[in-house]
Amino acid sequence: MQLNQLELSYSPEHDRLILRIGTTTGEIIQLFYTRRFIHVFWPVLQQAIDALKSEYIAESASSDAKNKPSGTGVISHNDKSFELNEGLLTGDEAVLITSFGLNYKDEGITEFSFTGIDGVVVTLNFNQGLIDSLSSLIEQIMPKIEWDMNLDDLEVQPATEDDRVIH
Repeated sequence: MQLNQLELSYSPEHDRLILRIGTTTGEIIQLFYTRRFIHVFWPVLQQAIDALKSEYIAESASSDAKNKPSGTGVISHNDKSFELNEGLLTGDEAVLITSFGLNYKDEGITEFSFTGIDGVVVTLNFNQGLIDSLSSLIEQIMPKIEWDMNLDDLEVQPATEDDRVIH
């Protein structure tokens, strides 16, 4: 699926950020980000931005690909018997993210894998434009919510074996 829209909002009822990802086919995927997740994710997102701006990675990407937001996405599950719930593709349900990983791919693309509490994995391939957009959305919304978190003070957290760290 081709991604064409990112929207970030805050749900006071759930005390979570909701990232809505729209596709060119009209599907919507919603990811719940908790305060703890943003605390861990933000510094890594900033590192990804810095890496993409570095000469080594940026030279391999055309200037159009870096600036024009584009990406792809896929939803899967650790369980092979998993049948995709239609609610995940209509935006009726949100995936509570508990962990993530990233991988730098060819042509300035970064693959983000977000794993939900129920084992659903949402893999998104973002170019620099979408990563910059996601970063800007987080920066814009943080002063408007009461999380008492200064993004500039956040540092990369060491890896841990405890899956509960982020949620």
